[in-house]
Amino acid sequence: MAGDPPSPPRTGSLRTDLITLLTQFARVLDEPRGQAMRPLLAHRHQHPELFEQVWTSVIRPAQKALLGVLGEAAERGEADAARVTERTAAIGPRMLLVEVWRAGSVGDDEVAAVVDEILVPLLSARG
Repeated sequence: MAGDPPSPPRTGSLRTDLITLLTQFARVLDEPRGQAMRPLLAHRHQHPELFEQVWTSVIRPAQKALLGVLGEAAERGEADAARVTERTAAIGPRMLLVEVWRAGSVGDDEVAAVVDEILVPLLSARG
């Protein structure tokens, strides 16, 4: 159902879980509901109810699933629990949303770069 978060992959690896979920999110951005988000970003003030409906259907489920993955990684000691926040869970989807708006699509290499260059270093537990 639209708006339900994807199931966390639970691979036991923060990196693999992030890549799996963000790849799924990138695919959603190619679906009609994801494509509807692009013009709504620029004109959200003209159609706030529609924007909120699409945002709720596309972005929030990804953030909720990512927050769960981050929490599980913190429980395993793989992520710093203090960095598991709504804001950090929003970083990946927002970066991919901007990339799809800029380039028209998001490749697997971009997903991996966001995970490897930004998310894993930001979230990693410090010894």
